[in-house]
Amino acid sequence: MTENFQKEIVQRITKNLLDIQILKLINTEPMWGYKIKKEVETRFGVKLRHGALYPLLNSLEQKGFLT
Repeated sequence: MTENFQKEIVQRITKNLLDIQILKLINTEPMWGYKIKKEVETRFGVKLRHGALYPLLNSLEQKGFLT
């Protein structure tokens, strides 16, 4: 496997598990949207738009994972 292919696979997996990754981040310390966005980009190499982040956070809140 090429390095680019491996990186693409990791990014796809991260995107598919993004809700879990965000919950893990928030569990370590309280965070707001911008900080979550930056942490996801830094730690997982996934560019996250605010337009994708806030609906995800809203969904997690409606499911009772966030308050």
